[in-house]
Amino acid sequence: MVNEGEWELKPHPVIPRGKPLVLMILDGWGENVEDDYNAIYKANCPHIKALREFRPDRWRTIKAHGKAVGLPSDGDMGNSEVGHNAMGAGKVIDQGAALVDRALESGDMFKSPGFNYVKEAWVNGGTFHMLGLLSDGGVHSRYDQVIGTIHGAWEHGAKRIRVHVLTDGRDVPDGSSLQFVAQLEKDLELLRGQGCDAKIASGGGRMRVTMDRYEADWNIVERGWHAHVLGDAPFKFKSALEALKKIKEDDPSVNDQYYPPWVVVDDDGKPVGPIVDGDAVVIWNFRADRVIQISKAFEYPDFHQFDRVRYPKVHFAGMMQYDGDLKLPANFLVAPPVIEKTSGQYLVKNGVRTFACSETQKFGHVTFFWNGNRSGNSMTSWRLTTRCPATTAHSTRSPHEGTGDSSRLQGGDSVGEVRLRAAEPGQRRHGGAHWRVRCRARGVPSRGRECQGAIGCGGAGGRHLLSDSGPRQL
Repeated sequence: MVNEGEWELKPHPVIPRGKPLVLMILDGWGENVEDDYNAIYKANCPHIKALREFRPDRWRTIKAHGKAVGLPSDGDMGNSEVGHNAMGAGKVIDQGAALVDRALESGDMFKSPGFNYVKEAWVNGGTFHMLGLLSDGGVHSRYDQVIGTIHGAWEHGAKRIRVHVLTDGRDVPDGSSLQFVAQLEKDLELLRGQGCDAKIASGGGRMRVTMDRYEADWNIVERGWHAHVLGDAPFKFKSALEALKKIKEDDPSVNDQYYPPWVVVDDDGKPVGPIVDGDAVVIWNFRADRVIQISKAFEYPDFHQFDRVRYPKVHFAGMMQYDGDLKLPANFLVAPPVIEKTSGQYLVKNGVRTFACSETQKFGHVTFFWNGNRSGNSMTSWRLTTRCPATTAHSTRSPHEGTGDSSRLQGGDSVGEVRLRAAEPGQRRHGGAHWRVRCRARGVPSRGRECQGAIGCGGAGGRHLLSDSGPRQL
C-alpha cells in the first residue's frame, strides 16, 4: 500500500476514510431551459428534486461540453467518452477531435509514421480505403476531418480511393445521412475531375453494420466485413445515394442508425471497392469504442469471432491508437491523448478495491474510458455487466425495463468504491422518443438507493450522483 509520495490520497473535506463510496453516473442527464422540449424537466423527477432540497449546498451544475472537457470549441457537444475521461482523470484532457484538428492544420498527420506506413500501399499500386462514421456530430468523427484526410492522401500520391460510409442518425438528426452522402459524392466528384479515381464503395447504419462495441454483438462487425472487405451485401446499387433512397422507399421504418449493409457495383454488377491484398485501410473515427472490434478483424491474423472468408494483407491504420494496452492498432495517423494518474490508478496504488457495474452496451464507459482508455481489469477488483438483447433497440424496450438488475449485487465482497452507471436516459434519448426519456428519468435515481442496499452500503461514507454528458437538447 502507498501512503506517501506521488500516489498519496490526501484527506477529503467531505468523504471520510474507511467507508465505501457509492458513485452513480446518470447517462445523458442534462440541465437546460425548463420548457416543453426538455424531457428531464417534463419528467418531474421526485428523487432528483428531493436531493436538491435535502442538500442544496452540495448541488453543482458544471459544463459537460466544449473546451471544459477537452473538445475543440464550446460549440462541440459533449459525449460519454469525454465525460468519463474527464471524470476518471479529474482534469481536462485534449480529446481526439482537437488532436486531429491540430494534426491536419499543421500537416503533422502526413508526416507521421502511420501515414507513411499506409502510403507504402498506394506507392506500390494499391487502393487507399477509408472507413468510418459519416457525420459532423463530433462524437466519433467529423466530416471536415474525413475530407481533409482524403485530400491529404491525394496530394501525397493516392490515385485510387474508396470510401466506406456508416450512416449516423444518433449524434446528428435522423435523415441527415442523405445530406452527408450527397456532399461526399460532390467532393469525390471534384477529386475525379483532378484525375483521382475516388468513389464510395459500401456502407450501412452504425448500429447494424461494423460499429459494435464491447463485443456485444459480433454479427454487426461481420456484416461490415462482408460489405467493406468482400464487397458482398444483400443490397447492391449503382451509387450510395441510390442505396439510401431505395432502401428507405422499400422500408420507411428504416432510420439512419439501422440501414442494412449495401455495396456499390459497376455496370457489370461487380463491387467497385472490395479490399484486397496490397491495399491500405484507414479508419477515420477518432473515438475508440465502436471501432476496436473491426480493428481486431483487420489486425489479428489469429481471429475466431467470425469467419472472415478472406483475410487480405493490407496496410491498416486507425486515425488514432484506440487501445493503449493492446497497442491497437499498431499504426495510427495521430497520437492519442495520454491520460495518466486517473482516479482508478490512485485507488489501486492505495489498496482501495473498486466495483464497476453497468449493462453490456455501456460497461466500457465505467472501465475503459474511466481508466484513461485502458482495457482490462487492472484498475477494478471486479465488475458486473448485465447483458441486453443484441437485437433489441433501446428505444423499443418497455419504459419500465431497466438496463441492470441491482439484486445481482447482493453477496459481493466489501469494496471501497462502487461505480454504477445508469444508462436509461441517454439510451432512450438516442432513440428520439421524448416520452420514453421522461419515463426513464423518473425512475433512474431510485436505482441508486436499490443498489446501495443490495451491496450493504447503508453506512456509506459518500453517495455521489453525477451526469456524464447531458446533451443540451434534453
